[in-house]
Amino acid sequence: MKKLLCSPTLLGLIVACLLTNTFFSTIVLGSADYSSYVGNVAETAGIRVNDEFQNQLALLQEPKESPESYFLEYLRKDTNGLSNLYETFEASSIAKSEIAAYGITGDVARLLEEKCEALQASVDAKAKSGEALDLYLAGFTTHEHNALVFIWRMFALEGALIGVLMVLLLIGYEQNNRTAALVFSLRKGRRLMSAKLLAAMAVGLASFVLVWFASMAIYLALHPYLIHIWHSSVSSAFHIVFDSFVFRPFLTWDSFSLFEYAFAQLGISIGIVLSVMLLGFFIGMLIKNNYLAFFIFLVTVMVLYILPPTLASIGQIEMSSYVINHNPVRLWWMQEYWFTEGTRQYLWPRFETIGVASSLLVLSLLALLGYRHFWRKDLA
Repeated sequence: MKKLLCSPTLLGLIVACLLTNTFFSTIVLGSADYSSYVGNVAETAGIRVNDEFQNQLALLQEPKESPESYFLEYLRKDTNGLSNLYETFEASSIAKSEIAAYGITGDVARLLEEKCEALQASVDAKAKSGEALDLYLAGFTTHEHNALVFIWRMFALEGALIGVLMVLLLIGYEQNNRTAALVFSLRKGRRLMSAKLLAAMAVGLASFVLVWFASMAIYLALHPYLIHIWHSSVSSAFHIVFDSFVFRPFLTWDSFSLFEYAFAQLGISIGIVLSVMLLGFFIGMLIKNNYLAFFIFLVTVMVLYILPPTLASIGQIEMSSYVINHNPVRLWWMQEYWFTEGTRQYLWPRFETIGVASSLLVLSLLALLGYRHFWRKDLA
C-alpha cells in the first residue's frame, strides 16, 4: 500500500481530477443568479410552497428594474398555483407511454406494467407527504439537478479510472521491475497478489471518496445556494424529466431530500468503482503487460456499453439485454435515473441496487478465477 500512497501517479491523478472537476463546476453556472435568489428566499420563507411561503413571498419587495425584481416576478409565477400533483398521478401512465411510444409487447410490456404498478405505493406516499410542494430551485430545478448529476457522473468516472490504474500498477509492479520470476516462484510470493488487490482497492476507494468530497466542497462553494435547499425533495413538482416523448415528474422509489440523494449517489458510485477495480484485477491476472491489460480493459468497457442495445435488437434474446444492462458501465451511464423506475431500459425495481450487487458478485467470482489462474500458471 505504501508504494501506491507514495506514488506520484496517484497524486497526479487526484490533482488532475480536482482541476477537471473545478473546471466543469464553473461552466455549469448558467442559471446561478436566479438559483441563488431562490436559495436566499428559501432561507427565509422555507422550502415548502404553502400558504405561509406565499405570504412571505408577497411581502418581498425588490428595487424596480433590478435583476432581483425580475427574479421575484419569475419566482411568483413559478410557485403560483403549485399543486400536489402526486394526488392524481398514476404510475401506470409511465408504462403506458413507454409501451405506446416504442411498440413494446410481450413479457417486456408485462414487466414494465408490473414495475410501474409497484411504483404506485411510492406515489401515494409522496402524495401524503406533500413532496411535490417542495421548492427545490423552482423553474430551474431540472437544469440544476441535471448539472449536479453530470458532476457526480464525472466523479464516478474518475474514481473508476483511478481505481483500475491503482490495481494494474500494484499487481504489475514486479513485472515492470523484472522481479516477477523471482518473487512469484514461491507460494508465499503468489499469495501477495490477494493482498495487493485489497491494498489497491483500499487506496483506490479512499482516493475516490477524497476526490468526491473535495470536489463537492468546490461545487458548493461555487453554488452556495444549494445549501439552503438541501432538504428539498428531489421529487418536487418542479423536477421534470422528458421520457418516451412525455414530460413527467422525477419519481423515486423512496423519498430523498437533495442531501440524502447526494449520499445515495455516492453509495452506488462506490459500488461501481469497486466493481470496475475487480474487473481490472481479473484482466490483470490474465495479461502480464500493464499497458495491454489497460487497453483490454477499455475494450471490455466498450463491449459492456454496446452489448445490451445490440442484444435488444435481436428478438429471440431480447430479454438477455435487460439482464446484461445491469453491468457497471451501463449503470454509470444511466446515473441520472438511479433510484427511479429506470425508464424502459430496466424491467425490475431498484435497478441500480440490483446492478451493483450482481456486478460485485459476478466480478468477485471472476477475480477469484483470475487469481486461481495466476496461482497455477507458469511465469517463466
